[in-house]
Order: sequence, then structure tokens, then C-alpha cells
Amino acid sequence: MCRPGPLQRAGQGATVAPASMVGQTWAVESELGELRRRLEVIAEELAGLGYGKLKEAAESASTKAEAQERLLSRARRSVLKAAALLGQVERDEQ
Repeated sequence: MCRPGPLQRAGQGATVAPASMVGQTWAVESELGELRRRLEVIAEELAGLGYGKLKEAAESASTKAEAQERLLSRARRSVLKAAALLGQVERDEQ
């Protein structure tokens, strides 16, 4: 059996905070926003690394560098998805 977390879902996707957490809502939103921004920076860093691997693969016909670029691209897309989900949580809490 799962226990409900500190934020419990209500109908229609609204998030309801228990009375004991009402003062903490701003802090949670701020933390989510900061985490989302950090993930976006990480995604940019992964894009830079991927570009470097792509350049390396083109210059040396390296299949290893090409495979690494594909993995970095997948990681970047996953990080961007996580950032988008956090953005959605932020919007739902407003």
C-alpha cells in the first residue's frame, strides 16, 4: 500500500497542499524552478559534448565517437523531458 506524499493530487490535476505545508509552497516552487533551470544548463552542456563527438566522428570517421554522440543526444533529450515535467509541475501549483 502506498502512502500519500506531502502533496496530494486532487481531481483535474490540481495539487493540494495539506494545511501544515501552506507556508512552504513558495519554497517548493522556488526549488522546482531552480532544479528545472539546472537541468536546462546540463542539457546545454550535453549538447556541447555531443557536438564535440559529432565533430570528432566527422573528422576521423570514428564509429565509437558517433555512438557516443548518439548516447549524449539521448541523455540530453531525457534531461530536457525532465525539465519540461518540472515546468509542468510548477504551472500546476500556481
